[in-house]
This record gives sequence, C-alpha cells and structure tokens, in this order.
Amino acid sequence: MLGLQKIEQVSDQIIYFIVGHVTEQEVMGHSQQNMPSSWLPDKVFLLSELPRTKTGKPELAKLRAMAA
Repeated sequence: MLGLQKIEQVSDQIIYFIVGHVTEQEVMGHSQQNMPSSWLPDKVFLLSELPRTKTGKPELAKLRAMAA
C-alpha cells in the first residue's frame, strides 16, 4: 500500500517521491488502477529516505532540486 502526501505545489507537474520497496512499474500500475488520470505522475523518484531538515520536516529545497 502506498501512502501519498501532498507536500507543496510548485509547478503543474505531478512528481512522486516514494520511500519504500517498490518499483516504478508498481507505482505506475497502482496509480493507473486507483487514481484519476489527472493525478498520474509525470516523474517518479524512488528514495531510501526523504531528505529532512534538523527538525524532521521534508527538506523541500532538496526535493525541488531533484525534480528540476
């Protein structure tokens, strides 16, 4: 099961940052079966962990840099 969290909207692209033991094909298959086509990702990044600030929040600047 995938958990989705909207962190911030910075463009019209939908970008998934996934932490877990899944493949991009599994993510896309799950998305295509369970979400409207307008929610399908333009890019998928598979990470071992999200970059975090000292306070434990997602480090958005690093995520934006990865997506650029």
